[in-house]
Amino acid sequence: QLGPFAKAPIHATLRGVTNNDRDVGVDVLRSVTLPLMRRFGLDDSLDIKVAKRGALPGGGGEVHLSCPIVKQITPVNLADEGRVKRVRGVAYAMRVAPHVANRMVDAGRGVLNDFLPDVWIYTDHYKGDR
Repeated sequence: QLGPFAKAPIHATLRGVTNNDRDVGVDVLRSVTLPLMRRFGLDDSLDIKVAKRGALPGGGGEVHLSCPIVKQITPVNLADEGRVKRVRGVAYAMRVAPHVANRMVDAGRGVLNDFLPDVWIYTDHYKGDR
């Protein structure tokens, strides 16, 4: 989150674990943190792309990060955001059959569709190195 205040734009490739139950995963950064940072005035060149997913113990994931620089940020009022209108999500599976992620989508939609009609969960399956 300090990247926008650096002296030069950041273009980095990060390798290791992309999803872990102890830390914030790359999907949370991409779908929550980046849109929030864009509301503070960062442009669309702020981006995180997942090239490969990696899990414990070996990691093996690869994430490409690009972050522009800004001189100042704009204030944002987050006092009244309103109601939840839609849900977007990711079901990822690594080194298992692709139908595992599809079953996670079906289970998630089965619960969430009782509350919201606009639920979209996409799958991301990584086979692993061969």
